[in-house]
Amino acid sequence: EAEWAGTYEFVFEDGKGIHRSEGKTWTLVCPFTTEVIEDFVRLSFVNLGLGNYNCGAESDDVQWRLDGDNLHFHFVANHGGGDQIALNAMYEAKPWQKVEEWSTGLPPNGVWQVELTTDDFVRMGVLHSVAESEWAGTYTLTLKDGKSLGVWQGLQGQSGKCQANYELVEDFVRFTYYTETDECVGEVDDLQWRLDEDGLHFHVLDVKNAPLTEIKAYLEAKPWQKVEEWSQGLPPNGVWQVELTADDFVRMDVMQSKADQMAGTYTWTLQDGNYILLWEDGAGQSGNCIGTYAVVDDFVRLTSTTDDCPGEEEDFRWRLDDDGLHVRLLATKNIPFVEMKANFEAKPWQKIADL
Repeated sequence: EAEWAGTYEFVFEDGKGIHRSEGKTWTLVCPFTTEVIEDFVRLSFVNLGLGNYNCGAESDDVQWRLDGDNLHFHFVANHGGGDQIALNAMYEAKPWQKVEEWSTGLPPNGVWQVELTTDDFVRMGVLHSVAESEWAGTYTLTLKDGKSLGVWQGLQGQSGKCQANYELVEDFVRFTYYTETDECVGEVDDLQWRLDEDGLHFHVLDVKNAPLTEIKAYLEAKPWQKVEEWSQGLPPNGVWQVELTADDFVRMDVMQSKADQMAGTYTWTLQDGNYILLWEDGAGQSGNCIGTYAVVDDFVRLTSTTDDCPGEEEDFRWRLDDDGLHVRLLATKNIPFVEMKANFEAKPWQKIADL
């Protein structure tokens, strides 16, 4: 027990790795290389003097199979004087579990959101009555350079707000809530995170001055989705341009025959509520729409005032990023939505002149 009972970990990556283990009186950290020999893999360890146990110049021959997230080893042989019986037990006693890998540093800036039902909370161990009345709803978390704002909209019209500073502590991130007028004052959450294709994942390590089960549920139940942030007011004055090929339109679900007709250079002049949208195909064909634009609720509406584009309207949101002016089309009137969506959204618009 004193020599072998403990926690064991292998990290494999492209022909090399690290073996870590820890018992009551010892630690072991051994880098190794891997090599396929006949029908087994040889792990050749290198002693770098890490931990308080000598890896020596040993190597282990093993076979393996993966069942889901369970890695099974079959120990074949040790070379270098290792205890064959103990090594056989270490490799084969239990299937090895894949450990979730969490990112280092601070989580990415942005606005992140998750919608959680009562059942989501119940699945995570929260009482049904508590989940329904106090926790289910939409959570929006804004992260920016060490400061966070969390907003909750409950299913029954409730709302809440929490502000925090967050910082890196060892290998996790600590959120410390501070605003006296908010619900979370005095709360401290220690988290790990990773960004996968399906969203931003959190893992709760510790919670102070708040219920662990509920905090763990709202942060871990589902991956958080990044919310696109759109600007308020009118888009900036200027002459904006984008060049779109037929392939750009097809990629945005426009039929090939229509895409061939629409390909070309689009020049969009915006000035104080008046616009001109000019299209040129490079072969002598052109067209333009002239009109006005104004803020309606939380979007901007283009309204054509010329006979070339009779009765046309486009409702959109916008934001200005480093790579240009981005547009998100919401609705159209008297013009096909799919084609105009491609026209406005396929690429960011580039500013070619100030006004």
